Amino acid sequence: MRFRIVIVAILGALVFTAACGESDRASDRLQVVATIYPLGYFAERVGGDRAEVSVLVGSGIEAHGFEPTPSDLLALGDADVIVMNGLGLELWMDGAIDALGDDLTAIVVEAADPTRAMEGEVHMHGEAEGAHDEEGDHGHEDGEHHDEDGEHHDEDEGEHHDEEGEHHDEDEGHHDEDGEHHDEDGEHHDENGHHEGEESALDPHMWLSPTLAALQVERIRDAFVSADASNADGYRQRADELIAELNALEQEFADGLDACKHDHFVTSHAAYGYLAAQYGLEQISVAGLSADVVPSPQRLASVTDRVTELQLGHVLVEPVLSDRLAQTVARETGVELLSIHAIASVTDNELEAHGDYFGLMRDNLANLRIALECE
Repeated sequence: MRFRIVIVAILGALVFTAACGESDRASDRLQVVATIYPLGYFAERVGGDRAEVSVLVGSGIEAHGFEPTPSDLLALGDADVIVMNGLGLELWMDGAIDALGDDLTAIVVEAADPTRAMEGEVHMHGEAEGAHDEEGDHGHEDGEHHDEDGEHHDEDEGEHHDEEGEHHDEDEGHHDEDGEHHDEDGEHHDENGHHEGEESALDPHMWLSPTLAALQVERIRDAFVSADASNADGYRQRADELIAELNALEQEFADGLDACKHDHFVTSHAAYGYLAAQYGLEQISVAGLSADVVPSPQRLASVTDRVTELQLGHVLVEPVLSDRLAQTVARETGVELLSIHAIASVTDNELEAHGDYFGLMRDNLANLRIALECE
């Protein structure tokens, strides 16, 4: 409510300013506002010299908790096209658009295709993610053992016993008849693999899959064509070129991740579900979809246990986030930290070091190959 009141107050001032005279445009180019860096990059590539693109979420700012400034709202009001990701990434954008009302004349495109969306895990503040008993065992009254991967081990499935008397089967995981499974900490998972008591939400990070990023480019292209039909051929040609580069990048990932020792990797937050799913991998995240939610001690213990169990040698950390929690995992397990980038927000120094979206993605691939011990 406070945020909406602030927006309305700001808009009152902006309307007064606009009434004093029409806004002067820098050129006759298409005025485009994108919410995050990858969408801004795609928009610049598709727009070419026919579009003037600005990005709302500035360098080094975490996208989930961003709030627009008065100048941001003015830019939205002047835009021909607004490119947002959708899937709940920019909840603040929904409020800004609602508040602009009839003053908003732009075509608003949500670049993420909701029909391709997958759910991701949302860790809650201070939430216990499982109960460890005093010996650190994870037992149940029925004598069954459940591990963190959702494995359910009983006497009919090739069990083996450890020193504490727990028994395990040889299957990667066991699901109940209703599709639910349990983990090592006694956690209960639904059919999508989410912890009981945790919320789930649609994962917005589609731009981290080259294949899904190509679909975002198509949506941006279509919005540009609708807004500026006289230059449609140029938008289509540049989009085709960008999509071809994304397809080539996808092949680089497929080749690079084809033969690896591990199929799990640990990240500071759960931004890499689409990328993992595309290449048969699984991310183990310290934080959930929202990187600013501090995970519980039980979650940290659970991730630490998984690193040890899977004999992983690295934790992948995002530069834009604090690496304190990931360092805790690394210290407890003796593994090394590597960088990985969610690319939603990029600093000038990072762009100087990595180049652009493609450079950042290729560096992600290089460090994934190290973490997964690929051939």
